[in-house]
Amino acid sequence: MAAVIQADQLDGLIKTTQRHIERERKASIAERLTKYIGYKNLFRKYKVSVSDGYGIEWNMTTDHSNTAQQVGLFDTIAPATAINQVRFNVPWRHTRAHVSWDLREIAMNRSPARILNYIKEKIFEMDVSWVEHLEGQIWEGPESGDDQSAFGIWGYWVFSPADGGTANTTSPWTTTSTGGRVNLNHSANSTGPGAVSRVTYPRSAPWYQNYSAITYSDLFAKMRVGFDEIDFVSPVDYSKLGDGTTQFGIYCTQAAARAAADEARLQNENIGTDLAFYDGKAMIRGVLIQGVPKLNELDAAKSTANVPFLVIDWSQLRPFCLEGFQNHEVTETGGSNQPLTVTRAKYMSWNVRAWNCKTMALFTSNAS
Repeated sequence: MAAVIQADQLDGLIKTTQRHIERERKASIAERLTKYIGYKNLFRKYKVSVSDGYGIEWNMTTDHSNTAQQVGLFDTIAPATAINQVRFNVPWRHTRAHVSWDLREIAMNRSPARILNYIKEKIFEMDVSWVEHLEGQIWEGPESGDDQSAFGIWGYWVFSPADGGTANTTSPWTTTSTGGRVNLNHSANSTGPGAVSRVTYPRSAPWYQNYSAITYSDLFAKMRVGFDEIDFVSPVDYSKLGDGTTQFGIYCTQAAARAAADEARLQNENIGTDLAFYDGKAMIRGVLIQGVPKLNELDAAKSTANVPFLVIDWSQLRPFCLEGFQNHEVTETGGSNQPLTVTRAKYMSWNVRAWNCKTMALFTSNAS
């Protein structure tokens, strides 16, 4: 059989012919995560609130009036003057991303030499960096002394007893079928989320329970209890800051999501219908359990892995942005020192607010 010769082996053809160039098309490996679930839910799926001032505040009713009673004829009434309100206070946090280029680079990138629009490519790189950074800010809470990071979900609004300095195996958060609300403040935030102490107002805290294994008899049995404790329906209609109807999602590391899916897939008829296997994922109480790539990183960075399952009510979570500074973009030249340098920057003054965490829950396997 004659030897096979390919086009790139013909010297004459190589010297006189260039390869076909796919202009304005490219591949990208800039994305370091496979999915950006926090960003998608917080900034795209749900409405961004815009505000002014030097931060944002909202009130929470901490108790009812305790005045309802049975009375007789001509009964006297005492004025009820107690104010059962507490105010949350959340400051702005500021995010920036930028790229720069030299004007001479643009001159070199004009047609017919151009394969990609150089400026568009640079801005694409900035935007990927922007979304990836926000994904981390959405999930992760600030450490002690950090006054720059946003108030992320896991570590600020939702956290385990261990984050407050108490062992997860302490009653009522043990591996029994109890569970309870985390009536502690995070060790990095002694005043409580939004300056409202969960020591003083434990009913504002998420539900928590420790688990040992991702099985129906352990984790999923405890999730059933947790859902009963967080699925609130108020007997009185009132103007709520949230969207009213709960919008649950369950989030964990991707490895934990696979383990949960395996458990759901292997269930038998004796387990019941509250745990299901759907499209390769586990579902409990009709809520999908989704793996979050960013949680892989955050859990791996802990001294002891938590293997968390966060039950998030998205109706209570919103990003709020300073008016005029939501994805605010500016383009400037470098001035006298670098007159040919152009910088495109994107700014946002924002933070995450959780109106009410009582409809959320956390389950971890870390018993420290």
